[in-house]
Amino acid sequence: MKRFFMILMVLIAGRVSETLAQNGEVVRDSLLKFTVRTVTHNGSYSPKHLMAIWITDSANQFVKTLKVRAATEKQHLVKWNAMTGGNQVDAITGATLNAHTTHTVLWDGTNTSGVEVADGLYKIYIEMTENNSYGFGADGPWLSWDFHKNSSPETQTPTAATYFKDLEIVFDPGINTLAFSNSFNSKGNSLNVFPNPAKERFAIDVRLADVGTALISLIDNSGKSVWSGFVEKSQRLWVESDLPAGVYMVRMSGQGFSLAVPVVIGE
Repeated sequence: MKRFFMILMVLIAGRVSETLAQNGEVVRDSLLKFTVRTVTHNGSYSPKHLMAIWITDSANQFVKTLKVRAATEKQHLVKWNAMTGGNQVDAITGATLNAHTTHTVLWDGTNTSGVEVADGLYKIYIEMTENNSYGFGADGPWLSWDFHKNSSPETQTPTAATYFKDLEIVFDPGINTLAFSNSFNSKGNSLNVFPNPAKERFAIDVRLADVGTALISLIDNSGKSVWSGFVEKSQRLWVESDLPAGVYMVRMSGQGFSLAVPVVIGE
């Protein structure tokens, strides 16, 4: 069993699956950032509401849920349940929201199995409701927007809708050349791992140039993520694990940048 004890921060668990980079190999690390502000529809429980954000392919086949705020009331997110089967693997989850606010979510280009999906046209959905759906099963207000996952960056600022404002969709294909080093820097962001090689414990120093969110993950030599989460500011993480000996990649991805540092874990 893998054990991770993170000092000085709390991370929201997720998964990343991507190709391990070694000795300058070029690696693609896709990242979608979606921002939206919800507005009341004057439902029965306003301003309290439930909300879900998820990804599908162009044929509306479910890929991954990114965020669900509903706690034990998820059945009232009718559209989300119908399209996802209530799947919230790796999603950010939490209680019913007491007030409307701005949400920002990230997608690393993977499905619920942690496997990167093929390039193509995808959709991001959001549903929000202030009503109890029992008995009539009506969808809450919802919308979707198309975006492309490919080798080209894409930024959209969709027109504000009645219940969804301040919209932004940014896709960054994140192609980088990585060097085998204990540290890596890009655009004022830095990632440093020490001691390296390590035995049972090592530190990850994260420095973000701007206030924002970055995805940080630990990837084994088969390309499988063994741990990941979100970091929102610069700090030092101490990681303890009983992982098998080998070469792993510590990867940090944020808006407009992607960094990776290999770490060798010995016997």
